[in-house]
Amino acid sequence: RLCSRVALMRNGQVVAAGSVPELLARTPGQAVAKVQATNEEAIMQRAINLGWPVRHHAGEIRLFLPHPLSLREIIDALDGTNVSAVSVQPVTLEDAYLELVGEDPSTVLG
Repeated sequence: RLCSRVALMRNGQVVAAGSVPELLARTPGQAVAKVQATNEEAIMQRAINLGWPVRHHAGEIRLFLPHPLSLREIIDALDGTNVSAVSVQPVTLEDAYLELVGEDPSTVLG
């Protein structure tokens, strides 16, 4: 155990603070599917129709899932949208950072 609270900062200002579970709970889903496709617009529209919040950042489509789904369930839900790759994982602090701060932590100069 490293710490009990985390602060997310942007330009020297605290944007959000709390325990890791509290910050993760502020994302719009419990899991994230990262999707690659030849027709990104079709993927994003299908996800919106399914009620899945969509984020398009740095050439990557992230679909926030209301609960963890299997790869098969995700692929079936996106059938006909020309998915070329998909991975799914629980939300992470990086997802919380992107959602709450609005910029990719790997591009922030330190």
